[in-house]
Amino acid sequence: MVRFKNRYFVMEVFLDPKKDLGTDDPIIITHLNVSKAIKESILANFGECGLGSSIGSFQVKYVNPITKVCIIRTSRDEYQKVWAAMTMVRDIGNCPVVFNLLDLSGSIRACKDAALKCDERKFDIYKNEAGPRGGRIQAYIPRQIRHQFEDHIIEGETYDVNNFVVRRYSDMQFGRCFASDIYIQLNHMTEVLLTGDVDYIPPHVFQFTDLSALMEAASENKFLIDVVGILEHHDPISTFRNRYNQQKSCFRFTINDMHTSAEVLFCDEMAEEFDQAIHDVVQHPIIVIISSCQAQFFRDAPKLSNLPPTRFFINPNHGAVEDLRDALKLVT
Repeated sequence: MVRFKNRYFVMEVFLDPKKDLGTDDPIIITHLNVSKAIKESILANFGECGLGSSIGSFQVKYVNPITKVCIIRTSRDEYQKVWAAMTMVRDIGNCPVVFNLLDLSGSIRACKDAALKCDERKFDIYKNEAGPRGGRIQAYIPRQIRHQFEDHIIEGETYDVNNFVVRRYSDMQFGRCFASDIYIQLNHMTEVLLTGDVDYIPPHVFQFTDLSALMEAASENKFLIDVVGILEHHDPISTFRNRYNQQKSCFRFTINDMHTSAEVLFCDEMAEEFDQAIHDVVQHPIIVIISSCQAQFFRDAPKLSNLPPTRFFINPNHGAVEDLRDALKLVT
């Protein structure tokens, strides 16, 4: 019996930092597309004879689509050719990539140990980047897989989320939900499991911006913000037609945090929901928290408006609301 002598590569796939990658087109590496990219590189750089001599023992043995670590087997006689071809791979599908060698061995067991250690290090990094308890992070679902989650995620419920990717925002991404540099991106491997009530996770976490700082927030316009204030004045709900001749609802009101006032403009369904909500309120004065709203300039003055992530909370059980109510009692 003749034993074939092989070499095993532990490779890591990186996004090419010199090229852009749209968030709607994430890298999801598989045995098939990694193998295809390497074989195409061998063919392009070493011709048909080089490809024919290399594919005898060539096989992608392991791929982790989350950490992007893979193990590739090739014959001992051809491993340098395959190694050179992998360094010249520039894309997998539509995604620009570069291959980085982590380990090279004649033993599959040694390579599996190296790959496992790398996976563990990466998951530790992802957990650290996600931040401590009590924080919050935006979860992004690419358009092409939204149907996979839209019927299973209910706002306000608690979920255990596994197998996601941590990404950094690009400098040109505006309207981020929170003042954070990172977000998590779900993919077709992600598991979302309902856990029920969890006592140590608060239902809402806010990072309030003072109304006096709206000028700065509107100038930067990179992050959505949270504000809290006393409802001072509101106009009746009104309607208008946009440039597409569609009828829209509009609700204008003013809030005050005991130091500064700010004008708020809610449009569409949120205008109607807010109008109904304040008419049903029993406790006055009304104190409102607006989460993930946009600060922008209207006629040279900073104002607040709603976007799809925006939510409002009227007289919620929250420390900031109680502080405002106590401060109001002192001056009345």
